[in-house]
Amino acid sequence: MNRLKRNAMLSVLALMFFSMTLAKSNRNPAFLSAKHDIHHQYQLDQAHCATLNGHVKKLCKVRAIGALKTAVATLKEAYQPSKVAHYHTHLIQAQAHYALAKQQCHGYRDKTGCLISAKAENRAAISQARLILSKAQAHYAASKHKHSPQKSAATRYIEVYY
Repeated sequence: MNRLKRNAMLSVLALMFFSMTLAKSNRNPAFLSAKHDIHHQYQLDQAHCATLNGHVKKLCKVRAIGALKTAVATLKEAYQPSKVAHYHTHLIQAQAHYALAKQQCHGYRDKTGCLISAKAENRAAISQARLILSKAQAHYAASKHKHSPQKSAATRYIEVYY
């Protein structure tokens, strides 16, 4: 009897877990549809890249992967907006641009100069993304501080020394 109860409880828990995951995945059908469309476009891009040859094929594949990652990050940012999601989107875009620039450099005879400029552009894009994040954090901190009541000098003195 004890074994029967245990199996029944496990099956009920499994059913509850399955229903929760099903409900969570169906929570936003527009998001899932857009994500499916992005992956379908990626598959079409990969099929197009398969028809190409040589360096152009490698460039096409890097472009397709970058477009996929950027589109998914942008979609996530649109459905769950936050300063971290915005930073993450900019970071993904910078990485995709850098990967494409690196691949383009392999087609040149002077790879070192090209790679140095690509790396410099990547660092600039990453620092720009970090600047956006720090500005958003500073704005949030300022707005949070603005709504807090001002303390008098005597109250601050008491808090510090007592």
